[in-house]
Amino acid sequence: MENDDSVGKLGSVAGLWAMKHALLTPASSSSSATRSADGDAAKAIVEDHLSPGILVSRYVPDFVQDCMRRGFAATAAVSSSAWTATSSVWTHERTGVRIRQCSASPSSRSPREDHDALRGVMEFILEFMWYLREHGGPASSAAAFPRELVVSTLACDVPRTFPARRGDPLGPRHLNGGVCTFTSRDVRHVLVYRAQHMPKVLMHELVHACGVGSAVSGSSSVVLAERDVMRELRYASASGGLHADEAFTEILACHAHMFWRATGKARARDDLRGAVFEEWLKDTLYVMWDAERRLYLGVCRAVADHFRPALMREDTHVMSYLFAKAALWDSCLDRVPAVIVREREAERFADLYRRRLLANDFWSTIRDFPASEIPSTPLMTGL
Repeated sequence: MENDDSVGKLGSVAGLWAMKHALLTPASSSSSATRSADGDAAKAIVEDHLSPGILVSRYVPDFVQDCMRRGFAATAAVSSSAWTATSSVWTHERTGVRIRQCSASPSSRSPREDHDALRGVMEFILEFMWYLREHGGPASSAAAFPRELVVSTLACDVPRTFPARRGDPLGPRHLNGGVCTFTSRDVRHVLVYRAQHMPKVLMHELVHACGVGSAVSGSSSVVLAERDVMRELRYASASGGLHADEAFTEILACHAHMFWRATGKARARDDLRGAVFEEWLKDTLYVMWDAERRLYLGVCRAVADHFRPALMREDTHVMSYLFAKAALWDSCLDRVPAVIVREREAERFADLYRRRLLANDFWSTIRDFPASEIPSTPLMTGL
C-alpha cells in the first residue's frame, strides 16, 4: 500500500503514462545507413551537425571549443586517445520528427554502443512527450514538435565542479552539460557535451526542443511570480532572471528520466510500480542533497533571516536547476505535466512557484538536510 500511495503522487498524467505505457516498445522508425569515422573525419562529421552559432553560445564552456579545435585530441580530463564519430538519420514514427544524430566518443569507450543507447534515450523522451500531448484532454495544447532535430553528443570526460573559491558564482563551466538552439521554426539543434549524466541532460534539452517551456515563459502570471521571488530573496544573476521555465523543464526531464530508469529495472509490468517508487525515492533524496550542498558550499553568498539566500550570485540557471526544483519537487508532481497539456494551469503553477520559494520552511529544510546521510554517488538526476 505504501508503494501505491507514493506512486500516486506522480500525477494523473505522468503517473498514468508510467504505469500503463512505460514498457511499450517505442514506435518503429525508419533509418538510413550509419557512418563512422576517426580523427579528422570524425571532427568533420561533428562540425557538419552543429549549427553555426551553437559553439559561441555563452552556455557552452570553453573546454568544448578546445576539444573541437584540437580534433578531440585532448581536453582537461580526456587522454589523447583517438575519438570516433558515428552519425545516422532516422524518423520517429509517432511524432514524425526527423532526427539527424551524431555521437562522438573516445575510442576507449564503445562509440557505436553509445550512439545506439542515446538513440534509445531520444525515442523514449519523444514517446513521453507524445503521450502527454495525446492524453491531455480537450483543453490540451500540443507540444510543438519540430520537423527536424539535429542532435550532437560529445562524450567529454570533464566532470562538474565547484568554483575554486567559495562564494564565487557558478557558471556554465561548472554545471552546464548541454544547450538547445531554435535554428528555425521547424529545426532545433541540440548539443550535449559531458559524458557525466548524459542521458538525463539529453532528455532536458529535448524537452526544450519540444517547446514546452513556452507554457511557462509566456505566462504573465509566471513572470510576476518570478519578480516577487527575486525581490524577496534579493537575488541577482548574470543570466538576467529566475527562468522558471528552466525549473519546469528540469522537473519534467527528471520525471522522464526516472521512468526510463525504472523501465530498465522492471522485468515485467507487475514490477514497474515498485521500480518507479524506488527511483522516485532516490531522486527525492538526491534533489534535496544536491541543493543542500550548493547552499552550504557557497552558491549563496550569504544567508539572511529565515534562511533566505541573500545576494545569490550565479552565471547560469542554477537557481532554477537546483533550488527551484527542490522547492517544487514534492508539490507539483502532478502540476508540471498538467501545465504542458492545459494552458490554464500556468497560473496555478505560478502561485505554487511563488509560495514554495518564499516559504521559510523550505530554506530551513535545505539548510538542515542531513547531507552526510546521502551517498555522494550521483543518481543521474542532477544537472
